[in-house]
Amino acid sequence: MDTMYIQLDTRGNNIEDVQLLPSGSAYSATMNAGVVPVYYNSLVWDIKTPNPESGDVLVIQLPQTYGVGSMLSI
Repeated sequence: MDTMYIQLDTRGNNIEDVQLLPSGSAYSATMNAGVVPVYYNSLVWDIKTPNPESGDVLVIQLPQTYGVGSMLSI
């Protein structure tokens, strides 16, 4: 199944921006004390509240369709 968006739980997080980074950037940041290069490739996103008991959902629109097994750094 292909997709053009992803959904993530945002409970306890303050979202200011969502960026698509070069492949492997998130892993690299984890290994290098959280340092992530800023690319200003912001994505369209929105926060939805589907159910007060399950928390808010961050919905991110992807710039293209990705297939099963695709790996992204966001």
